[in-house]
Amino acid sequence: ITLPGAYNFEERQIYRESLVTIMQSRMEETLGIVLADLQAQPFWPDFAGTVYFTGGGSQVNGLRELAQEIFPCPVELARQFPLD
Repeated sequence: ITLPGAYNFEERQIYRESLVTIMQSRMEETLGIVLADLQAQPFWPDFAGTVYFTGGGSQVNGLRELAQEIFPCPVELARQFPLD
């Protein structure tokens, strides 16, 4: 995969497997931080709902499956509906 140059970085090549490893590690870390933040909230012990992911990050393949491994509750990806 070719990563375009940006800021102070030059264009460079990276193996797809390396990018997948980096992205998965960062996603696991981020989801762990989100879970820790939720667990610190007073409502969390009584939470019986679903965690929904929205935005661009929710479009990453495998996010739902990874989040299901980390969160002790149902996880869903929000769907976009066209605005009329």
